[in-house]
Order: sequence, then structure tokens, then C-alpha cells
Amino acid sequence: MAIIKTESIVLKTKIYRDKSKIVTLYTESHGKLNAVAKGVRDVKTRWGGVLQPMAYINSLIYYKENRGLQLLSGAEYISSFSGIYNSTDKMNVGFRIVELLDKTTAENHEVGGLFELLASSLGFLNDATKNFVNLLFNFEFRLAKLLGFEINLNSQSRGISKGFGSTKMYEKDIDFLKNISNKEMTDITEQELMKSSEIAIENFFESHYNAHFDNLNFSNTKKVIFSKEIRL
Repeated sequence: MAIIKTESIVLKTKIYRDKSKIVTLYTESHGKLNAVAKGVRDVKTRWGGVLQPMAYINSLIYYKENRGLQLLSGAEYISSFSGIYNSTDKMNVGFRIVELLDKTTAENHEVGGLFELLASSLGFLNDATKNFVNLLFNFEFRLAKLLGFEINLNSQSRGISKGFGSTKMYEKDIDFLKNISNKEMTDITEQELMKSSEIAIENFFESHYNAHFDNLNFSNTKKVIFSKEIRL
């Protein structure tokens, strides 16, 4: 068993027994890991509060290869990304980013460049002031490339997107994706997007990812957001 200290992003947590949590992390050194954080729900625990989804942390892990559940023995903030939690729209985008990463990556398998993409996307989302969904689309586009099924926008044509069922994406939507995929992260949120285009691009990415992953299912975050919109 090795003790590793690594930068991590918290993807999700769930209650485990009386006072513990199971935490899913995407780590810089080992990719995605599930780890038990014993006793962190006890009010006396000093570091349990940092284990919030999307938190950027230094984590101390007792790591054993091929073990399904590692032991997380300590954590401290690098950044809480508290700005994301100050906006419902930002939270929607942030939770969709970490949810998609969790659903498309295997445990104990590091993908080069993926930790940096995740951390920078959440960091820019934390500081953004408008057009937050652009960061989600940029993340989805770059994630596909890192996972080995890059989207070739030059192969898309007016009307129906080739190879992805009946998903419609028109030239203006394709041009938008080309534009943000070539921009520096600091400039991605400068471009305004019509709601109809946002929906078309969302459907395009869902279709693309569902074509490469079995049982990916509809975004749980989108289900929650949509159910709130219906009630409103």
C-alpha cells in the first residue's frame, strides 16, 4: 500500500454508514478513484467540509492497486470554487461537467490532459459573469477528443448532423462550436448564443456521447433543472 498526495476534484459524494462518506475523485496522478472518508460527517472533523462536489483539493490517499475503494485520510482546499455555488446557472453547468466526466471515465485510469481540462473549466466557470453554457460546450468538445472520439465539425453539414441519428445542427451552430473550440478559455464566454441554438447543441452532444457509451442516460442534473422549470 502506498500513501499518495495528489491534487483532486471532487466529482460526487454519498453517505456511508453513520459518520463517513464515499467520495468520487478525479485525481491528477491516478485518474478517477472512489475512496472512503471515515468519520468526516462527525461535527468534530476538521476537513470533512471540504468534500463538496466540484471542490479542488489536495488529497491524501492510502492507495492500493486494484482495490475498488481507497482510503481518503485527509484533504484541504486548493479552491472551493465558491463562485459556482453563488449562481444556479453556474451550478447547473458545473454539476453537468462533473457528472459527464464521472459517467465517461473508468476507475484507476488516467487520461492525459483530462485533469487539467476539468480544473481549468471549473476555474473559469467560477469566475465567469455570463454565457456559462459556453464553458460546458467547450468542455464536452475537448473531452470527446481526449477520450478518443473527436468531433470533426468539418464533416457536419446544414440540417442533420451526419452519423448521429436525427439530431439537427445548422451552420450557425456548427460555426459557434468551431469558434469556441478555437478560443482561449478566457474568451469563450464572450459569444452570445440563442436559446434555440443552445438546445440544438445540447442535443447534438447528447447524441454524440450516447453513440459512444452504453447506458449513459439523460443527465441527472438536467432532470433536476427541468423539473424545477416545469414547477415554476
